[in-house]
Amino acid sequence: MKLTALYIITFFISINISCKRSTRISENHKNSSNSIEKDHRKLAFQDDKHVSYYDFNIKKTTKLVEGFDPCISPDGKWIAYTEYLTIPDKDFYYYPRIIKLISTEDSIKKDLHIDNKNHYGPIWSPTGEYIVFSIMKNNWQIGIIKPNGSGLKILSINTDLALYGPTWTQDGKFVFVHDLETLYKFDLEGKIIKQYNLTQIFGDKYFLSSSTRFWLTSNTENLIFEAGIPEYIEGLKEPSNAIFCYNLKTKRVSRISKKGMYTNYFWIDNQDKIYFSSFKNINGPDKIYQANLFDTIVTELPVTGIQVSISK
Repeated sequence: MKLTALYIITFFISINISCKRSTRISENHKNSSNSIEKDHRKLAFQDDKHVSYYDFNIKKTTKLVEGFDPCISPDGKWIAYTEYLTIPDKDFYYYPRIIKLISTEDSIKKDLHIDNKNHYGPIWSPTGEYIVFSIMKNNWQIGIIKPNGSGLKILSINTDLALYGPTWTQDGKFVFVHDLETLYKFDLEGKIIKQYNLTQIFGDKYFLSSSTRFWLTSNTENLIFEAGIPEYIEGLKEPSNAIFCYNLKTKRVSRISKKGMYTNYFWIDNQDKIYFSSFKNINGPDKIYQANLFDTIVTELPVTGIQVSISK
C-alpha cells in the first residue's frame, strides 16, 4: 500500500508539472503568435485618383478621398495629399492645387492654410514634426511647414534654377533637394550644409527629372535614387525607370529594382526597406513591392497603386 500511494502521489505530481509546462508553452506560443501577427504599419498609396491606405494588421485597404501624392505620417494617423481644385484660377490660367491632411481614423480633413495656390507633393518628416513640399513662387522652390499650418519656411538657392524632389534624412533634421545638376542638403533654417555635383557623379548615364528623389540611408553611407535608363518596357516609347543605390564611400552605383520593371514613386523607411510601385508593360497594373537594400529579395505586396509611403 505504501508503494502504491507513493506511486499515485508521484504520478499526480508528474501530471501537474507536465500541465504547467504545457500551459507555459501554450502561453509562450500565444504571445509569440500575437507579436508576429500584430503589425500596426499602414501603407498609403494612390489608387487611380484616390488616396488609399492598406492596414497590415487587419489586412484591409481603405479608400479615403479623391486626391494625389499621398504621404502618411510616421504614426499612421494622418495622410497629407494634393488636392486639385475644379475651378481654374482666373489670374494664372491653371487648376490650383493645394495640400490637405486627412485622418485615417475618422476621415476628418484639415487645411494647412498656405497662402499659395500652386503647391503639391507633401513628404512627412520621420519625426512627424514637419511636412516638406514643392511650391511655386517665381520658380519651383521647397516649403517646410508644421502639420498645424504654422512655421512656414521656404528653401531656395541663389540662382534661377528650380528645386525638385524634397526628401528627409532619417533623423528629420535635414532636407535633400536637387536642381537636376546639384543635390543640396539643407538644414531646417534654410542653410545649405552640403552640395553634391550630380553631373560629375553620374555623367550622362542616368536621366534625372523633376520627379527624381534622393534618399539618404540610415547609416548615411548610401543615396537611394530613381532615374531613367536606356531600357524599354513593352508598349512604352520612353526610356524605362529604375531604382539605384549610390555608395558615398566607394562611389559605386548598384541597381535595386529588377530589369524589366518600370519603377517610380519609391519610399525608404527607417530600417532601409524600400517600397515602390512598378509595372512590366504599359497595359499592366502598377504593383507595389518591398525590397531590402542589401540583398536581391523583392516582395510583392497585396495592393496596386502608385505614390507609396509607410508609417512606422
